[in-house]
Amino acid sequence: MMKTRQSLFYLFIALLAALYVPVGHAAEENSGSGSPEPQTQKYISCILLSDDAKTLWIGKTGLLEEWDYETGGLKKTYRTLGDLPLVVDNVHKLMIDLLSDDNNGLWAVTPQGAVHLHADGTHETFLHPNVTWMPDQFSTAVRDHKGGLFLGSWAAGPSHIHADGSSELITGTHPDMPADTPYIVSDAAGGIWAASQKGGIAHLKEDGSLQLFTPENSPLRGRMERSLKDDGSGGFWAHSKDKDEKYFVHTFADGNIELFSAKTLGSPHARFHVIEPDHSGGIFIISGSHADPGIQFYSLRHMAADGTLNIIYDTWSSSSQPIRLDCFRGDGKGNLWLSTNEGLYRIKQDQSWEVFTHENSNLAEDTRYSLYPDGKGGIWINSSKGLSRFESGVVSNIIHY
Repeated sequence: MMKTRQSLFYLFIALLAALYVPVGHAAEENSGSGSPEPQTQKYISCILLSDDAKTLWIGKTGLLEEWDYETGGLKKTYRTLGDLPLVVDNVHKLMIDLLSDDNNGLWAVTPQGAVHLHADGTHETFLHPNVTWMPDQFSTAVRDHKGGLFLGSWAAGPSHIHADGSSELITGTHPDMPADTPYIVSDAAGGIWAASQKGGIAHLKEDGSLQLFTPENSPLRGRMERSLKDDGSGGFWAHSKDKDEKYFVHTFADGNIELFSAKTLGSPHARFHVIEPDHSGGIFIISGSHADPGIQFYSLRHMAADGTLNIIYDTWSSSSQPIRLDCFRGDGKGNLWLSTNEGLYRIKQDQSWEVFTHENSNLAEDTRYSLYPDGKGGIWINSSKGLSRFESGVVSNIIHY
């Protein structure tokens, strides 16, 4: 009997609650790091493998670590990035994301700003008040596929930092762009989709044109909730809520929008439902309820692009007991990964599955994993004892704590 599960908007809670990662001793610290590191827990929030696959970057609360991917050795620890401190008044700043600049450099993004670290060691810092118009509360970041990036914010609308260092606030050039757009996602063509918490969707295209979708001119209902998820074809999936009704929203690359009732697609017995795209036009639907720790996982379903709905796992139609789900992630290849108290599950697009444990693989342990796609076709698997990478059926232990 298959065991599977997870929850998206609870992924972050599971990460912070379940994953304590001790910080290693750096071989070299960057200049200007200042006082000794405050004694506090550090959590991994994002991982990036460099374009040449030689460097592994690990973003934590208050730290950025640079690891030698080939040897597994820690090369450098950053507590400041240019003019951007990662620890302020003993408060550790969250690393929102690490993104490639497509030239062996990277973008490091925190709520306070962004830093472009070039492959030659030079850097540029973008934060308020250095850039006077720039807001000081970012929420998401996506690449523009030209070496720059877009940033979402809670109250100022999206920003665009170009590869040449120029930057702009989108609401300055497009006054109709909603300001409350914390959630953005790439349209895979040089533009972005941005969701307003008030219920609208904006599509900023690569040519600079702006298209707006509201409940008045589209099927949208209620307000958008949580992050947007790339569908693999230039569109995205999202959650929305209208009074007591919750929906899964599929916005296609051409602007067509479809709504699906969460109650209809998910298990009727669960308290919440979350989705993960399969990158072929369909979604995995995870249903469960709150538990301590993790999530009580009741069912996993798959809806294909043609609307066909299949039940992969359901405790209510079998004698199985709910599994504890700690976290789940898609890997960009259409696979769904589930970290459970009984092992690490990979659910494929064809709905077949396999489980990895300490006994049948070289994973560090059998429980409390956190998962991070690396953007290179692999997924990083983190536990309290080590960081491993899975690719092409092989689990490799890279870093041991």
